Amino acid sequence: MPRTRECERCGERLDPERLVQLELNTYTGTYHRAGEVPPDDSQGWFDFGSGCAATVLANGGVNKQIRRRQR
Repeated sequence: MPRTRECERCGERLDPERLVQLELNTYTGTYHRAGEVPPDDSQGWFDFGSGCAATVLANGGVNKQIRRRQR
């Protein structure tokens, strides 16, 4: 059974076909697009909805998590 993917910012369930993955830089604590994080500083890839990914990138890569909605 495939795992349910949730947005790192808002906690909403994500459509695997439309999610955006951002890479976390452990040195700066910020998220980035592919190729922007030196390999030694990478924490790996995290799932975001497209709107949340755009917001995180607009905030300089800072993920200001918003309250997770009740399901």
